[in-house]
Amino acid sequence: MIYTSTECIHDIDKLIQAGYQKGYRMPFYCLDDLYSIKLGATSYYCGHEYSGKTEFLLERDVWLSKEFGLTHCIFTPETGNRAEIFLEIAHKWCGKPLVGKYAVSEEERYKVLRTISQYFHIIDVPDEISLEQIFKLLDQYEGRLGVSINTLTIDPFNELQWNLGGLPRDMWLENTLGDIRRQARKRNKHITIITHPIESDRLYHKDGYHLPPSRKQYAGGQAWARKGESMLAIWRPPVGLPDEAGIPYQDNEAHIIIQKSKPKGTGKIGRGILYFDWQRSAYYEFVGGQKYYAGDFYKSEQFNQLEQINEPF
Repeated sequence: MIYTSTECIHDIDKLIQAGYQKGYRMPFYCLDDLYSIKLGATSYYCGHEYSGKTEFLLERDVWLSKEFGLTHCIFTPETGNRAEIFLEIAHKWCGKPLVGKYAVSEEERYKVLRTISQYFHIIDVPDEISLEQIFKLLDQYEGRLGVSINTLTIDPFNELQWNLGGLPRDMWLENTLGDIRRQARKRNKHITIITHPIESDRLYHKDGYHLPPSRKQYAGGQAWARKGESMLAIWRPPVGLPDEAGIPYQDNEAHIIIQKSKPKGTGKIGRGILYFDWQRSAYYEFVGGQKYYAGDFYKSEQFNQLEQINEPF
């Protein structure tokens, strides 16, 4: 269909009245203006091995469930089988491990597993699976349950079976990423794709440590940058090296770098700095010198004061 502006006047009026809509907010104040989750849109996460991509993804989704009641379908075979993945999610949910010396009690374990079963759905298949098969499997699953799941994550992208159909890889990637964006809008889901950077000397500093990948250094080429909406690089800086302020990077530090932000109003380019607590399997941030775990700053008096200062006249 082709339209003129007068044929769309009703839709335009609705958009003007509503304004550009931010998505669901992140649990950390350092990311509050930079990144949000909007249904019907996509996110691409990129980072080197062990940079914390999956940890951040699961932390994000636990927050979205606790705070807003969102539901998630996740394909993350590198994280483990379905039982191992659910244990990871449960650890993040309650802040305590479910296995080992410091594990929660049996009663607590079953309580948290029953709770997360309302929000998390894991794809665990014995063979390779394509993107098309994932969408078909999800359709069947939602139809059987009579529900609509809010987010879908592929982690990582190279775990999918790639059916190139005779196309060059770059053209196939262009088509596939375009289809993912269309599927997100059609299904009103937020689709997140986690991937790795290219192998290149340009991603190494002369002193040997990894540099954060740019949005044009995702494995597979520049199709990612052209098709991407929200694009995030997740980078663990070299321990002990001083930052711009001369403060040494910490061994649990992670930088969440927003490199592209679409649709309009959902965020902006910038960087948030988080720290990982291995015992709680949770990130935290510092605001005004105070330490806050996910969502805690929004409950603080410090945040209330900021909100009052920023209220419009």
